[in-house]
This record gives sequence, C-alpha cells and structure tokens, in this order.
Amino acid sequence: MPVLNNRSCRRFNEIPKRRPHQDKQENKFYGSQIWKRIRHLQKTRKPMCEVCEVKGIFTDCSDGNNNGIADHVVRILEGGHPYDEQNLLTLCKRCHHVKSNMEGKGYAPARIPSSDGYYLPECRENVITAIINKKVN
Repeated sequence: MPVLNNRSCRRFNEIPKRRPHQDKQENKFYGSQIWKRIRHLQKTRKPMCEVCEVKGIFTDCSDGNNNGIADHVVRILEGGHPYDEQNLLTLCKRCHHVKSNMEGKGYAPARIPSSDGYYLPECRENVITAIINKKVN
C-alpha cells in the first residue's frame, strides 16, 4: 500500500522559487490598501473595458468579475501618477495584454506634468485608439 504523506518525495522538499520581480519595491504598491481602494473605485466608476466599449463590445470588468484590470496609462515606473483617476483605464485582460506588449516594445503615451511632480496622460483617447489599431493575436 502506498504511503500518502511521503515527505521524502522530491516535490515536498523543494522550496518554491520566487520570481525576481516579486521583491521589487514598486510592486509592493499593488498590494497596498490604498491601491485596492482606488482600483475598486475605478472599476465601480467604469465597470466596462474602455477599449472594447469604443469598439462596440461590452466586456464586464467589474470587481465581481475576474476579467477586469485597473491599469495606469502612464506607467508608475515612468513617473505616472499612481492615484489620479486621469491616469487610470479599466481594461479587460485581452486589451491589457495588448497595451503591455506595446509598452514592452517601446510605446509610451504623450504625457504632461501634474502639480505634484508626477505625470498624467496628455490624451487618454489616443491611448485607446493605439490599442484598438494594434492587431490582437
């Protein structure tokens, strides 16, 4: 008869490896209570994917649905305002993936400085148009 709690098995002895990006300071922001509140407010104000909505597709991104993401238009790493609603877009996972790929290839929206030293997007509609014009795989 096999032993069910076999601790000598290799998979029980291995310590799971942490990914290098999990320990970065900027990623601790996303676990904070203030970000969770802001994300909830953004998804309450705009519960549909803003890019899909322009295309005529209504994708539910509300808090109860695991499909939505509150995304920063100007990335925080590039000086984007972390809390301002003008710097947030509600996106479905598919549109967020497209935007992230664009950013990985060097896309950065035009930005203007805010009064507190951060940056805000110059025109959110240009970002939405850029995501729409990018072909989705």
